[in-house]
Amino acid sequence: MKKTVESNKILKAIELVFSDMTTYLFKKYNLLNIILPNLLHQILRRIIFSKFYKKKKIILKNSYNSEKFFGNFFKGKLDFQYICNDFFAKTFFSYPILSEKKKIISLLKELNDNEIRSYIDYADEIIDNKFKIFEKNHHFRNDIDWHFSFFGDYSFDINASEKLNYFGFSNNNELIDVKYVWEFNRHQFLHYLGIAYYITNNEKYSYKYRDLILDWIKKNPPLFGVNWASGLDISIRLNTWIFSLWFFKDSKLVNNRMFFEKIFKSMFQHAYYLRFFYTRYSFNHTVGDLFGVYLFSKVFNNLNPLKKWEKKFFEKFRKQIFFQTRSDGVNIEQSINYHRFVLEFFTLFVILDKKKMYQKELNRIEKMFDFLIYTIKPDMNFPVIGDSDDGSILPLNFYRKNKFNDLINLSSILFTRSDLKYISKDISVISLLFLGYEGYNKFINLLIKKPKYKYHFFKKSGYITFRDSWSKKANYLFLDYGKFGPLHASHSHSGITNLVLSINGKDLLIDSGTFTYNKSWEIRNLFRSSKAHNVLSINSKNQADIVNWWMWKNKPKLKRILTKKENNYYFSCYHNGYKNFIIYRKVIVPVDFKELKIIDEIIKEDLKANEIESSRNVFDIFFHFDNKNKIELRENRILINSNLIMKFKANRDFSLSLIDTYYSLNYGVKIPNKSLRICINEEKWNDERIKIYTKLEYLNNSFD
Repeated sequence: MKKTVESNKILKAIELVFSDMTTYLFKKYNLLNIILPNLLHQILRRIIFSKFYKKKKIILKNSYNSEKFFGNFFKGKLDFQYICNDFFAKTFFSYPILSEKKKIISLLKELNDNEIRSYIDYADEIIDNKFKIFEKNHHFRNDIDWHFSFFGDYSFDINASEKLNYFGFSNNNELIDVKYVWEFNRHQFLHYLGIAYYITNNEKYSYKYRDLILDWIKKNPPLFGVNWASGLDISIRLNTWIFSLWFFKDSKLVNNRMFFEKIFKSMFQHAYYLRFFYTRYSFNHTVGDLFGVYLFSKVFNNLNPLKKWEKKFFEKFRKQIFFQTRSDGVNIEQSINYHRFVLEFFTLFVILDKKKMYQKELNRIEKMFDFLIYTIKPDMNFPVIGDSDDGSILPLNFYRKNKFNDLINLSSILFTRSDLKYISKDISVISLLFLGYEGYNKFINLLIKKPKYKYHFFKKSGYITFRDSWSKKANYLFLDYGKFGPLHASHSHSGITNLVLSINGKDLLIDSGTFTYNKSWEIRNLFRSSKAHNVLSINSKNQADIVNWWMWKNKPKLKRILTKKENNYYFSCYHNGYKNFIIYRKVIVPVDFKELKIIDEIIKEDLKANEIESSRNVFDIFFHFDNKNKIELRENRILINSNLIMKFKANRDFSLSLIDTYYSLNYGVKIPNKSLRICINEEKWNDERIKIYTKLEYLNNSFD
């Protein structure tokens, strides 16, 4: 018996040794590698960490109806009235400050009245249990089913979260995407109840807000069901509760000890999960998870145990700024949507703790906004490059299709940038709420200035943007000469040399987008494939090999050559994304942007010549048109809108065909469109490389 007790003490001591701090030391100095052979080291670590985190999960699961969990952590009984009072006294943002409230409401009604009315209208729909999730509208007739899939009548089981399967299944032949229930349970619709109460002081919004949260807590015990399966969604829900609570500072239904006890306990369970189980190697998920712990611990840092959390996760989060952003200011995942998403977290970090940040960190974040400036299209939207799921963390951004404007508007004030004001134009609702009257004065006193450059090359990420002006009728080109993302490139598409093109301010060539992550294996792969992009494909294959829903392997290498001669820019890129071949694309754009030329070449690798010569290959180039264009096929050319023409020639026989395809500007929405397929069937390779020439011009040889 005595030996057993001693063994348990030793085991607990070992668990303590493997806390985050000592784990860091072991990693840095490789202490176990010195003591033990590498294999034994790995096995021991896995056993101990597995036991340690398994114990944490058991503690969290048992916390649902247990006061012991909270008493043990906070070392005594909590004073929830004090916690409530302290929370509503915080002044991180302007909108909870009573002296600011009248000024903010006056400005909102004066400058953003139509937008505010739409928010209140949506809040009224929520009171009636009507919700918008991506393209779907759903009315819960009775109680809200927090596990409802939004597809047919299917709801996810409330089993242990780690045992649930989410991908590629259907109900009554209808494909189901788990992201809809996750999006719903991020609770970002609560902000609309908040702003409605903030403007009207009508307690019907407080009643609904309180009842929704209490209902959710009751029906979603920790680590059971689909809503405890993803750390990022847990974090966004936690952030949403914190941000939305401040709208109800004047409401006795929300600002009271009894309600705050319930929501605080649930928020702490959320933060506890993120503290120990935050995603460590998943880029935007890591940023989101870390921010959730940081925000919670900062807001409640008057509680002693959380002060250490705040310090620890402030440092963890700030490291992500450089880890996840290349030196040219582009997010490491090679996706414009996730660039914005991560930048939203970084921007909130600046608002909360700018004084504690290093100038080099602020400079890197500011560079991320430079990328948005030069990537924006003439219609003030952005190319859909890489995966896009419309995720957001900023309040009141839930059902908006263009989620960039609030972010850019905030940054124009935070960084005093005239060019960012040029992009965002008018002050946004969220800028007024977060930065208040002082932020408004800074904005109106800020000059408007056009961005400095028409051409920009982001060297590390490989993106190129070029336009002939900064007007709404500009000609615009975006070139993706970037590599697949790091590690398994989970959010990358097979789009090396992809291009996006606008003429006279209107979209012409587009990226096909994402549409869905989880509905089906075939759909997921189609929208990230080569043939869904404006690139060359060989034998219907991709530039890398798809492994699973979030993984690529055998990523290609590439080389870029950018030059300017006389009055032309030459943008060239080589890559080896298809076995036995080198693919070369050169895009030639005059400085005045009066035409556009594309040269695609397929070059055999000498070592594989015999293998190529003996096989039949199909070479395709795809061009995907925005569906607002009228496309007509005329022999070896395409007539666009009756005045723009694309001409083609090649040193092989080729065929042109218009095919029916889809593109997706927003998650869950697919739009029918026409795409051009240029096809060469090569029965036997000769010594000459294949060359395909594309020229785009107006019939009068001018884009004017």
